[in-house]
Amino acid sequence: MNEKNSRLCEEGNVDVFKKGDWVWVKRIGSRSGGVLFEGPYCVEKSIGRNAYRIRIEDGKTIDRNVLHLKRSYTFPRGSNSNGIPCNSS
Repeated sequence: MNEKNSRLCEEGNVDVFKKGDWVWVKRIGSRSGGVLFEGPYCVEKSIGRNAYRIRIEDGKTIDRNVLHLKRSYTFPRGSNSNGIPCNSS
């Protein structure tokens, strides 16, 4: 993590997520004008100070820095705002 990103995390200028939260994941290598975020996906757990394990399709998981995540205020079909389906597996 570069110095600027490290400072943002230390100063608390980033979202904090918990298991079951829905997030949008920034696409790696995305360019302006295209789709920048995918999801929403489910937070599985925190893995360190500034990273989270995210469950994506077919039960696969990815690890992402908090700076590449954005809180989702919309929820996938079949779920509800408290994320019960997200927590269930």
